[in-house]
Amino acid sequence: KYLTELTKENSALRKRSAGDELDQAFENVKEVNGISILGVLLHDADRDTLREMADKFRQKYPTGAAVIATVINDAPALVATLTKDLVAKGWKAGDLINFVAEPLGGKGGGPPHLAQAGGKTTDGLEDSLARITDWVEERTK
Repeated sequence: KYLTELTKENSALRKRSAGDELDQAFENVKEVNGISILGVLLHDADRDTLREMADKFRQKYPTGAAVIATVINDAPALVATLTKDLVAKGWKAGDLINFVAEPLGGKGGGPPHLAQAGGKTTDGLEDSLARITDWVEERTK
């Protein structure tokens, strides 16, 4: 019982910490052709937290694309999310996640609004996250 409580408490602290990091990252959200864009690396998050942070992004930005990453067991874990209006245009989070994860040796997928991927290397993770801008620009030409 005690271990279960500690695990829950640890998870809650991680989520709060990731939420704080995401709030800070919101200050650096870029805009490309009216679309809010965020690529962010969160420290000490798990996959559930990445998905929750993706939901938080979609709630805050009416039109946007984000890739949120963390490192788990020395390997990158990424979640891509798109707002409903972009999905309605035929955009797919799976395409975005694969574009961003490819340089990391990763591949992923999921429903059109939320996709996940892993990777083999964290080398160039920040650069890969920056690729989201290229992906959005390509689709808004």
